[in-house]
Amino acid sequence: MSNEKPIRVGAIVYATSQGLGHLARSFYRSGVIDEVVIIRHPHGEDERPTRKEWYPQKTPVLDRRSFVVTNEFRNFLNRIDCLLCFETPFDWQAVKLAKDKRIATVLIPMHEWYPERVPVNCEFDYMIFPSLLDRDVFRSPTYGDRYAKCPYLPIPIDPPIITGEFPRVVTSAKRFLHNAGWIGSRNHKGTVEVLQAVKHLDGEADWTLTIRSQNYEGLARLIREYAPEVSKNQRVSIEGPVTDECNLFAHHDVYVAPEKYNGLSLPLQEAAASGMVVCTTDRYPTNVWYPGGKEHQNEVMIPVSKIERVRVSMGHLQIEESIVRPEDVAERMNYLMRSPEVVRQFSAIGAKIGEVWNWKTYRPIYEKVLRRFVEEIRS
Repeated sequence: MSNEKPIRVGAIVYATSQGLGHLARSFYRSGVIDEVVIIRHPHGEDERPTRKEWYPQKTPVLDRRSFVVTNEFRNFLNRIDCLLCFETPFDWQAVKLAKDKRIATVLIPMHEWYPERVPVNCEFDYMIFPSLLDRDVFRSPTYGDRYAKCPYLPIPIDPPIITGEFPRVVTSAKRFLHNAGWIGSRNHKGTVEVLQAVKHLDGEADWTLTIRSQNYEGLARLIREYAPEVSKNQRVSIEGPVTDECNLFAHHDVYVAPEKYNGLSLPLQEAAASGMVVCTTDRYPTNVWYPGGKEHQNEVMIPVSKIERVRVSMGHLQIEESIVRPEDVAERMNYLMRSPEVVRQFSAIGAKIGEVWNWKTYRPIYEKVLRRFVEEIRS
């Protein structure tokens, strides 16, 4: 039995049905996070309601963005040894306040949303890189050796929330799925390209396409602007708003996601672990961790037509955006429809991802890393 005193890890989180909300919830469910402060989403409760039931009844819910002056936040800091944030601390002064109290500050970054200039004295002590791309960005000469010793750790897949009773093995590609989520910045999920690919799909083949979104009005706008013919296609189902996270991947064969720039994409991991074939963009880092990468001749991956340097929003880092053509999205889908052995192969291989990237394997690793960070700050 270990004589080490337990450390307490706290997080500032959204409690909403979106990527950051589910990411934080997964870490809390796993036991890596002990204390939580909820920050309401700025778009309001009508659009993105706060799921307070995800956390203990007394969990503070903060309404104001400059929250470091509140008693709830200061009391939260008094209860923790490590502040763990996902993508952002929401108020960068929170990092300075935690550092002043010798609390280890740790960020799991999403490089596309990292500010080009961090406020003075508000840099995180450490990072845990959720993807190889994030690792490469923050170990580049721009940041010197500040994060050179920080680890890359995959985000574990959380089967009870997302993948239900899977994995399974898919034997044919007939039922395609695209999750548009909240649409996102710069159409980075490739929803427009999926919509425009429909007119290039094999009309003689047996297929259906389901497109889901939490932002049904936003999805309807994209259809009107970019592919109005889709609304009359009886093979295409438009669903939303999505509320049942447990069945996102339950009734489909292929997950179509021509994503453009993110390093971490939980839906890709979750779809693969559920046994679906993942038809996504042939770009780093996905073509490294997903078995459809270059070593398999890109049989399930969509080629990149060009790369552009962009920012998702002013003030954030410049990143590389991979552009794909709707015709190439359709070509991959058509190929999978007539290639059942390829479908079976990639379904079986992908399902093994969940056997590796799970909390049973990675919880002790995360705990060990966070403890090391705390001990270094205290020494």
